[in-house]
Amino acid sequence: MLGLNLFNKALNNFVLLQFTEIVKKPSRTTRSMHSKHLITISTRTNVYKFSFLPRTIVDWNNLSKEVIEYSNNIDLFHNHLISTT
Repeated sequence: MLGLNLFNKALNNFVLLQFTEIVKKPSRTTRSMHSKHLITISTRTNVYKFSFLPRTIVDWNNLSKEVIEYSNNIDLFHNHLISTT
């Protein structure tokens, strides 16, 4: 959960972490994807697969649309994140 809060802050430029070169949006979306769905990073080793960025992108994509709606507001995002877990 802490990782998702930091990831959300980085995506919305609230902290000085920049993922713009690494994190990309898919070219097509499906009904099951939310509006801020991201392409997962392919990995070859478990060490990298379970590191911060690849793991957090998977967690981010699994968030519900209701939580993602509040991603522009840090406090509301955090509160909805806590209430859904």
